[in-house]
Formats: sequence, C-alpha cells, structure tokens
Amino acid sequence: MTISFFTINILLIITTSLLFCSSPILKNMNINKKIELHGHRGARGLMPENTLPAFQKAIDLGMNFLELDVVLTKDKEIIVHHDSEINPKICTHKEGKPLKREPISTWTLKQIKELDCGSIKNIRFPEQEIIDNTPIPTLKEVIAFVKNYEKTNPNNPKIKLNIELKFPEDHSNSDIQEFVILFTKLIEEEKFIEKSVVQSFEIKAIIELKKNKPNIITSALFEPKKLELLRLKYFLGDGIRESIIYKAKEAGASYVSPYYPYVTKDFVNLAHANGLKVLPWTVNTKEEMLRLNDCGVDGIISDYPNKLKEIFMN
Repeated sequence: MTISFFTINILLIITTSLLFCSSPILKNMNINKKIELHGHRGARGLMPENTLPAFQKAIDLGMNFLELDVVLTKDKEIIVHHDSEINPKICTHKEGKPLKREPISTWTLKQIKELDCGSIKNIRFPEQEIIDNTPIPTLKEVIAFVKNYEKTNPNNPKIKLNIELKFPEDHSNSDIQEFVILFTKLIEEEKFIEKSVVQSFEIKAIIELKKNKPNIITSALFEPKKLELLRLKYFLGDGIRESIIYKAKEAGASYVSPYYPYVTKDFVNLAHANGLKVLPWTVNTKEEMLRLNDCGVDGIISDYPNKLKEIFMN
C-alpha cells in the first residue's frame, strides 16, 4: 500500500504528541495556573519589541516576567535591544536620515536616543501596533518603569525581569567580563538582583555571572543547529536533550531555556531531577503552549502574552 507524504506527516504529528506529551486534542488539559508567563521582548507580537509600550502591554495582559535583551553602547551604557547591531528593519532616525546596520558598540547613548523604534511594523507580526517616536530604553529606564508601576499598583502582582545578555559575534572573554561587571553593578545598585533572571546563549557569561554574584539567578539558553533540529523532529535527539541539561547544570544555571522542540516529558523530568527549571522559547501557538504545559514546564516565553493569558489566566 502506498502512503502519501501528507499521511506520513499526520502520523508523525500524532506520534510526536503521544511520545512527547499528550496532545490537547486527545485529552482535557489540567492547566497549571502557577506557571511563569514571560512576555518575549515585552509583547513583540502586539507592540514594538523591547520598548516601554511593549512592556506595559505585557503587564496589562498579566505577565509576571518581562523578557528583554541588553547590549552595551560605546560609552558603556546598557540599552534594551535584541541585536548587537542597530536594526534598520525596526528602527529609523527620528529626523528621517538613512539608517544602516552598525555595531551598537560604536554608538553612544545620545546617538541611540535619536532613533525611533516604534514607527516601523515588523512584517512578521501583522497584529503589531505602530507607536511613533518610540525610543530604545536603557535597562535603568525599564527598571524605573517597573518600580513606578508597582508603586502605583501596590495590590497587583510584582513584576520580574528575564534579561538576556547579548554579545557581538566576535566577542572576547574580556568583553564578557566587562559586561557582567557593569550589568551586575547596575542591578545591584537598583536593588533588582532578586527580581531578575539573567539568561544568555553564551555559557561563559552564565559562569561569569555566578562567579561575580553567586546569588544571581541564571538561565542557560540553547538553540539547535539545523541538523540537530532535524534529529529532534524525528525522535533522534535524546542525546542532544541530555547534553544541554548537563551543560546548564555545570554552568550553575537555575533554568535550562531551550528552543521549544527540545522539550518532552522525559526532558522536563531529567531537568527537574538535576535541579533545573524548564523555560522554553519562543512559543506562539496555543497548541504548543498546551503541549508544553502537559510536559510540566515551569514557564513559557511567548511573543503573544494575550494567548498565554487566555490559556493560563482564564
């Protein structure tokens, strides 16, 4: 009997659900109401990413963590921006001057503040609103924003930050050490160490953070290469899954934060057995949110806080 490619894919989807975690189609879900809800870059699917309007939107939708990225400017200021370069796809000069991709390490904070990163819609997110004249904030400004929110809303749940340290591709060990020192000094001065999870794909940064501040909570990020992703998809990735758990543990991280296809029930059980929380990224469909919840993850990072709210807060 000939089996069509479509049929094979359907069988793979069903098998994946059965092997990895129960499918929401096959079973009524027991929703974990205490799960950590992380708004990715604030609320990238709804607002300009890594901006105060995006963080406000995430808070309005009930997220208990604001996920954001930080990079270092030429004058050693810590700003909130995903790339280690200026991104002309989402930012423009307020005066309309041409903008090209350049390392943020060659820009001062004053120059950064001349950009508008809210008037260009990210074409990947059709629901994203345009907010003209939206500047790139500093980390200090985001912390002040959260503090002000909590002061004016004392009866609402407290907000934590999930802060990713970003580095240029050609970064050195001394670059990591410098950034970690400046970063930990800032959040310590702002009394925000206990309200922050600090994440990075750079394992050396996790190790340096723990060496600099042993009480800091860290999260090790992992993204599979193309071949590894194929192995994960076709059930050949157990060794890959185990390896990232052990890497996170050896680095002293509190969380292992993988791209979501890594996550199975067995992965979560092994991570928990090794004292690690599991925080997958970036999860943008309700079906995957439900599957991961059934796997037992401790939190979910999503561009769409509205979907997380609908599933976990209603």
